[in-house]
Amino acid sequence: MNGSSLLKNTALPVVSVIVPAYNHENYISDCLCSIMDQNYPNIDLIVLNDGSTDRTDQKIRKILEKHPSGFRYISHANQGLIKTLNRGLQLSRGKYFCEVASDDMLLPESIKKRLDFLEADPAFDVVFADRYRLDGVHRTKIRSSKGKESSYRSPQYTLENVIEGIARIQFATGMFKKSFLDRLGGFDEDFHFYEDIAMQYQLAIHAKIGYLDEPVMYHRKHSDNTSMNRYWVRKEKMLALEKLLSLENEELSKLIKKNIYKECVKFIKFAVGHSVDREETARVFRKAVEIEPYAVRMRYYMTCLRIKEYM
Repeated sequence: MNGSSLLKNTALPVVSVIVPAYNHENYISDCLCSIMDQNYPNIDLIVLNDGSTDRTDQKIRKILEKHPSGFRYISHANQGLIKTLNRGLQLSRGKYFCEVASDDMLLPESIKKRLDFLEADPAFDVVFADRYRLDGVHRTKIRSSKGKESSYRSPQYTLENVIEGIARIQFATGMFKKSFLDRLGGFDEDFHFYEDIAMQYQLAIHAKIGYLDEPVMYHRKHSDNTSMNRYWVRKEKMLALEKLLSLENEELSKLIKKNIYKECVKFIKFAVGHSVDREETARVFRKAVEIEPYAVRMRYYMTCLRIKEYM
């Protein structure tokens, strides 16, 4: 482990900021500088390089040379995002926990504004906010919630609302009570790429969620975004919904199965035009047929994929 976070005022709550970094050599410097330039003094910054194969490590070490007390730095073999986040959670020593993707940037008062929100009402377990779009290197003033404000500002975050998309969470803007994440057991390591998909359902079930109606960060859109990988989005959404069936609520189960079916259809649509393993696609097809056995469009996809031999 290299470096150490320098806490400047022990009378103030500590905010642990975790940066899981992977192959973002073009963005990591801006990300880290935006955190170290925050106007809040008690930030416990931990940077975890998850086996990057580009110059991400060199870029991080260059910043650490200039700011040896600016953050703790750990470089390890690739483990995936979820395990990396859980390692950061274990290492964090703050009252609050905040993740920043290594290609995003914080606005100057991002940490303080979210911390003030949580400190003002201890009943909240987490606060989410809005964000600006960052197109490549171009900073915009376009809010991510533009045109969708009613969903993002929902006063209720019931599980049903979240499943149906009525209440939406911009996960990257979140600041959590660390004690709350510890009670949940951290992030579910059955997932590999998306920390928000399963966690948003757990939040809807267990947390009191607050919303700060202003941007606190820049969220970068570029061709390398993990969120662009529709294959893994579909897979992990299906898995997250399937895990909810253990709740054994009959009415809720109907809603969950309806949405599992929708995700199956999306997956198969994707599979039609891409090189997706035939046996895997067949398994998803069978899952969809179990839920909606008489769906005509599913029979159409069966014909397109010629997967009768797997039935």
